[in-house]
Order: sequence, then structure tokens, then C-alpha cells
Amino acid sequence: MKRISLLTGLVAAFSALFLTADARAAAKNNRTVILISIDGLASYYLDDPKAHMPTIRRLAREGAVAKRLECSFPTVTWPNHTTLVTGVTPGRHGVIGNDYFDRETQKRVPFIPDPLFDKHEIVKTPTVYDVAHKAGLKTAGVIWPATRRASTLDWTVPDVFDQKIFEDSATPGLLAEFKAAGIPYEKQMEWCKLGNAGKPQRDYLYARMCDHILRAKKPNLLLLHLVTVDALEHATGRQTPEAYWACNDSDNRVRDLIESVEAAGLSDRTAFFIVSDHGFITYTKQIKPNVLLKKEGLLTAAGPTVKSRKAYCQPQGGGAFIYVLDKANRAEIIRD
Repeated sequence: MKRISLLTGLVAAFSALFLTADARAAAKNNRTVILISIDGLASYYLDDPKAHMPTIRRLAREGAVAKRLECSFPTVTWPNHTTLVTGVTPGRHGVIGNDYFDRETQKRVPFIPDPLFDKHEIVKTPTVYDVAHKAGLKTAGVIWPATRRASTLDWTVPDVFDQKIFEDSATPGLLAEFKAAGIPYEKQMEWCKLGNAGKPQRDYLYARMCDHILRAKKPNLLLLHLVTVDALEHATGRQTPEAYWACNDSDNRVRDLIESVEAAGLSDRTAFFIVSDHGFITYTKQIKPNVLLKKEGLLTAAGPTVKSRKAYCQPQGGGAFIYVLDKANRAEIIRD
């Protein structure tokens, strides 16, 4: 899965657009960068004639495109979205998976979808929006993972499901502006509860939010995370009729943002970066290391319920973390 491609450049590329030059000159020029992540969209869709993505293909044709880039490991949403905005691997930025295993409580602790932690508690290295904000540029993020209550995003709504957390973590006053503009943010949790069936509605909602931010705030940097392609591929697999429909739906959201830029009068100074966090592969076998650990006497279970564990495997995006929990015999267990 590490070989699955992203669509185009990462932090270094769009940072160079306005951050490596004199920041004051960039602010004076008032450039805009819009980073759109289409969750789960692998590069093979660019060459697939069944994927109807006229807007994205036009951007690639008229701009620049990378044939492939390597995801960071593990290839799941929260680590790779954090890599996209930091330019470093999970071992450095700290968001090591969609969740992790707490050795003391022996429970899984979720990063996804930001139900517990604010950005400053989990992201350990500077992000592009941190740097842009420090340089005096205006920043915005719409459901970008691991950005809950990020102090360097001037306008933001978090990637969370719970409506109370969603509203409490949004930039003060922004939801009132959405309401006045007829943007139904109050549907967030309702559509989240629909699961995959609610994700196209969510992407529509998030694109509307970006439209308002672009018109009313004119940020220098805007981050948007679209979720429909990932949802339909999880449900039906890669390159299925449902996945192709999702590719077109996300392409329409990109088109919406281009139209928003045009309406805001920002076309001549805006750069779009269309990226993804990972792709999908088809598998025919599953490897379950905890079964082996149980056979070796390192884990006991009653049916699906784990009762005790000297060692434990937690899967992450086609890989796995092995936690050794028996402190007294740690070296021996690691050797075995």
C-alpha cells in the first residue's frame, strides 16, 4: 500500500509558492493556495477512462501532475493528512495511526475523528498553516484531520462527528455566518450517523463552507478534506461503479471551489493542489497476528473478547503495531 500514489505535490511544493520567498511580499501579493485532499483517490484513476473527472484532469493538463508519490506509513487517513501539512513522517509528527493502543489502560485510543484531542496535543512538528499564520497570512481549514481547535487556523471547523464537539471546536462566530448564508451545518452529525450514505451530503456541506470562507474571508491558505471516495471504496472496493460515481462527485466539489474562487475575484492569484492520503488495493487474504499470539500463549480470549495479553497486535492500514505488554519478560518476548 506504500506504493499507492498521491495526485500532486506535497508541503514543500505549495510552501515554496509563498512561504520560502519573503513572507511580507507574499502577504502583499495576497496569493491564495487551496489544498484539497480527496480521501482514498489513488493516481490510477487519472488514467482510468471509467473515472469521469473532467475538472481534475483539466487542472492536471493545464498545470502540473506527479505520476506517483509514496504515502507515509501507515497508509491511513490521520497520519497521512498530517504528513501532507508537515512534510514529515508519523514517527516525527506524532500522529502514528488512526488510533493507538494505550499500554496502561490496555484500550484503543482514537485519533480519528478527533473526538479526544486538540491539534496541539498530538501534532509535534510545525505545519504549513502554522508557518503561514506566523508569517501574517490568513489560514482556514474545513474538516482537516488532526486540526481540532488549531490556534493557527483563523477559520476552521473540525473533522469530528459529535455535533457538540463540532460546534464547540469551530471558530467562534463562523457557524452563525454559515446559518445566515443558509449553510446547514446543523446536519453534520445527522449525516455522519448515516455512515457512507451521508458522506456525499457531507462533502456538499463542506464545499459550501469553503465557498463562504473564500468569498467572505479571502484566506491565503485553505485546507479541505473530501470523504466520499474513501467511503464508497471501503464499502464496495476500488474501481467499482460506486467508486467511479464517487470520483465524479468529488470532481464536482473541486469544480465548485474553482467557481467559488472565480466569484470571489481570486482566480488570477490562486493555486490549487489536489492530493490524496492513500489509495486502495484489492486483497484476497487477511493476516491476523493476534491468532498466532493466542496460539503462542501470549494472549487469552473468550470468543472475540480479549481477556489478557502479554503481547497484542493492532492493525493499521495493511501493517500492524505489535505491543509487548509483559514488562518483566519483555526482552524474551521480543526475541521470540
